Amino acid sequence: MKDKRFENLCLYILTLLLIGTSTHAQLPQSTDSLALYLKKAPKDTNYVKALNDYSWKMVEQGNYSLADSLAKQAEALAVKLQFQAGEYSSYNVLGRSAYMQGTYPKALKLYEKSLELVKKYSLSLPNLQGALVNVAMINQLSGNNAKALDFALQSIKVYESNHLPKMTGSPYDVAASVFALQGKSDLAIKYFKQSLAIKTKDNNYRGMAVSANRIGGTLNQLGKYKESLDYLKRAEQYAEKIGYKQVLGDILINQSSAYRSLEQPKENLKALKKAEQISIELNIPHQVGAVYGNLGLYYQSQKQYQPAEEYLQRALKIFKEVSSLEYQGYLYQALTELFVEKNDFKSAFQNQKEAKLINDSLFNETQHARMDELNAKFESEKKEQQIKLLQQSAIINEQKLTQNRFLLAGGILLLLLAGAVAAWLLNRARLQRLREALELRNKIAADLHDEIGSTLSSISLLSGLTEKQMIANQPQKAEQLIHKISQDSRQMLESMDDIVWTINPRNDSMSTLLTRLREYAKPLAESKAIDLKFVVSPETESTTLTLNVRQNVYLIVKEAINNLFKYAQATEAEVEFGKKGKSLEVIIKDNGVGFDPKKVSTRNGLTNMHERAAAIGAELAINSAPESGTTLSLVIPV
Repeated sequence: MKDKRFENLCLYILTLLLIGTSTHAQLPQSTDSLALYLKKAPKDTNYVKALNDYSWKMVEQGNYSLADSLAKQAEALAVKLQFQAGEYSSYNVLGRSAYMQGTYPKALKLYEKSLELVKKYSLSLPNLQGALVNVAMINQLSGNNAKALDFALQSIKVYESNHLPKMTGSPYDVAASVFALQGKSDLAIKYFKQSLAIKTKDNNYRGMAVSANRIGGTLNQLGKYKESLDYLKRAEQYAEKIGYKQVLGDILINQSSAYRSLEQPKENLKALKKAEQISIELNIPHQVGAVYGNLGLYYQSQKQYQPAEEYLQRALKIFKEVSSLEYQGYLYQALTELFVEKNDFKSAFQNQKEAKLINDSLFNETQHARMDELNAKFESEKKEQQIKLLQQSAIINEQKLTQNRFLLAGGILLLLLAGAVAAWLLNRARLQRLREALELRNKIAADLHDEIGSTLSSISLLSGLTEKQMIANQPQKAEQLIHKISQDSRQMLESMDDIVWTINPRNDSMSTLLTRLREYAKPLAESKAIDLKFVVSPETESTTLTLNVRQNVYLIVKEAINNLFKYAQATEAEVEFGKKGKSLEVIIKDNGVGFDPKKVSTRNGLTNMHERAAAIGAELAINSAPESGTTLSLVIPV
């Protein structure tokens, strides 16, 4: 009887093993063997896996329509079979296809869906890490740099904190690319090299090619062209070793930039023509656009302005179609410099304005602060995690000690913990001071860029146009331009004075803010014959504001007063500072002609006022109607 039971048990175990083997059978690897497998295999979960693998290979070959069709079939079958990992993989393939075709908004939606599925179904940590980096990559390409950095750092955290054996995608590369765009080249190089080290350890030649290429591109930006070429040639070897043509095109484009800067035109053109052939063959729009942009720069360096402009415009058209703001900004700047060389200052000025608008949208003050905050938080969490690991290690060591050494071990542990906590507290305080200093530096830099940079660019271009008008013996036009330069100069001096005033610690009190506003408003009120009153409650005088809050309150109130004098046609006005609960409230009202807020133009800076209020967590309300005056209320938490 026992023998019979044993025999039945053996048969049962054998059956389970056979079922497990068939369920997790090794799938074919090559394109042809996958195609053959799909013709004969039953439509089970292995079929879904094979279909997704084959779709991925079609994406790599540039056959996007077939890849999309097969991936959609795989997704439908995965849903039917309730095969959650297969459903996630299908969206991953569709996202990759959209990315390769340059349709970034579509790619972002598909990658966000794959991330949603990972979280919904609690799929594996490698899937989560890969889904996060895909969303990060598309955000970075679309110009959403703060989001890109957020998702990239989340992906790195999943990889590092869980000690994953292999890394999916390139989260370090995405974070490094954002740092490079911020001008933090040293930090960018650090992250790129971390990525290259991980991929070299994994023998991941695809990843090694990508990271070495990006290190080369960043070194180009730093002007280290020979060092850049060393990395780019290594990247080329990695890509050619595995036939990775998609990144080979990017590598050749970066090589051409280095050759152009080293004044080696033959090598420059050779690299670009090879890159053009690859990108057109694989039908990769953003890569074709990058090639055309660099061909434009090549012909400009050869003083062949007509083909230079044609290639730059073709590149700009492509990057508008794929919604890549970053490259649009580069191309508008390149066109500006081309038109300056051609002495076409009107076109140069127009392109300079477009470049500035895009640059401001990519990196406004809020985005800079958000990205610095994300990086500081990430580094702080890494330090805290290291301290936790130290604490855990100390506890484990304590448990292993013999009982007769318990007191000694306990004392050592307490010392270690005290030291770790002290180090953590010191590091945290130091990090906070560094963050505050960095925020102040970034704020000053952003203000100087926004307020002064555009005005200097305008003055520079207008000066060039004035010189041209004088040479053409057109003094009236030249006089108009000189008048405009004078206005811009006065505006720039006023902006500089405001920036210097706001960062001076002597001006931290409320009384200095009120004095500054009175000094600005009184002469204007007298010139317009407006009866202007300042009303300040006694408890308001003792209020202390941080630098950021004080600056934004000053600029909002100044803009409101400026609008009052320009547009209100008022005879009476009042500026009141008081308390509303625990908040500071500023009310500015007049008896002027009023306006319809829904129909107001952008000239009065209302958008800037609302953005500044939001930046400090304040509430801004404007009540006005034609012929009924205007009342502005600003409530600031203090």
